[in-house]
Amino acid sequence: MSKPIKKTKSGLKAIDFFCGAGGMTYGLRQAGIKVLAGIDNDETCKRTYEENNPNSKFIPIDIHDLTIEKFAIETGIKKDDDSLIFIGCSPCQYWTKINTNKNKSRKSKDLLEEFQRFVDHFNPGYIVVENVPGLYKKMKNNALFPFLQFLD
Repeated sequence: MSKPIKKTKSGLKAIDFFCGAGGMTYGLRQAGIKVLAGIDNDETCKRTYEENNPNSKFIPIDIHDLTIEKFAIETGIKKDDDSLIFIGCSPCQYWTKINTNKNKSRKSKDLLEEFQRFVDHFNPGYIVVENVPGLYKKMKNNALFPFLQFLD
């Protein structure tokens, strides 16, 4: 069981897409951010996620199958909330410069396009995405282009 995290009143809340076992959620909670939910298609992460992140809901679903309507019901969020953070740290093996099997990781290549669907609809105040050098280098060929184009 994880130790209690000191509560602060940041007023910020977050949804952790591709949350896995909840490392990012845990860090955000340590920073005083209320994480409403974590979404991941790997149900084997649920127990660890919930054990380490009490009061954050684990939603076991493939993002391709998650509708905007179901997401809104599951999380209770609304559009244009400036206190809302969307975290999109999808698997990055396809984009990394490290020698990985690109054919094996191709299935996860376009997960950020699905993430973008939720960003476009809900227009959160903040977006956090994990970057690897290969994403930036190939930015015109991936879903992060709308985010990365401001880095130049």
